[in-house]
Amino acid sequence: VQSFVLHDNAVESVTSHGHIFSRQGTDFVNGHTLSLEKLEGSTLYRIHVLACNRGDGSDDKCGREFGVLKAKTGDACLPGEYMIKTDNAEVCEKCTAGTFSAKKSVLTSCTNCPTGKSQAKAGQSACTDCPKGKSTNGESRSAKCTDCSSGSFSALDGSETCSVCPKGSFQSLAGRTSCSYCELSTFNDLEGMKKRDDCIKCADNAVTYEEGAVKRSECLCMGGYYTKDDAVQSDDQKVLWVPCVKCVKGAVCASNKYGHVMDADVGFWTPNQTTTHPTKRFYRCPLDG
Repeated sequence: VQSFVLHDNAVESVTSHGHIFSRQGTDFVNGHTLSLEKLEGSTLYRIHVLACNRGDGSDDKCGREFGVLKAKTGDACLPGEYMIKTDNAEVCEKCTAGTFSAKKSVLTSCTNCPTGKSQAKAGQSACTDCPKGKSTNGESRSAKCTDCSSGSFSALDGSETCSVCPKGSFQSLAGRTSCSYCELSTFNDLEGMKKRDDCIKCADNAVTYEEGAVKRSECLCMGGYYTKDDAVQSDDQKVLWVPCVKCVKGAVCASNKYGHVMDADVGFWTPNQTTTHPTKRFYRCPLDG
């Protein structure tokens, strides 16, 4: 609410809420101190008398509320526009790219497109979601959405930022909605990788049993091989690979994603329980009778 004194030809303070007001004919509030209350969604303002000029012989109007048509601005601007005040006029201008105005109003500025949305054209009433594979890089007031760079992706419409490819994956192209898993027998323990070659191959005779492996210890000896002394691959890239060696004679080395086991082959026996330990011995079964 802003107060002013209304005179015969103009108001003492000619602006209120960013608008220029003019006297609308002759009325009985001349000389009184008034206030304007903006009516939501309208160019009209409600007038209240704050202090009275009792020297003109008129009735005491203090505290009275008068009709909303006592003062007004020019017509409201259309959706996609905002109002500019000059010395003697109010002009509507189009919202610039990256901004919008949703409805008819007398606002003196447009609203910035929020993050995840953009608007390339001027004079628009809304912004649009960035499509999958694009984002506004965390910025508002964007005239356009930008492609996610290689090593990143956006799976949803309206993304504020792109997400880096997680461990075990890569993306070599821009503007993508997902990343590709590292292939079988490869792994990747870093985020944001851009090339297939960023996936590291397992050592000889070692495999991964699922795509998208994220650590070196997921490389297990394939069937027919084992690691000596039940050694486990270290996830530290600086440590040498534990070699996978061929299964010993008389034993069967089975492998799956949970690990590997060593057992006696057909026609052989071992005095030990099923084990992966390489020091166990396997003996040929004796002939009958």
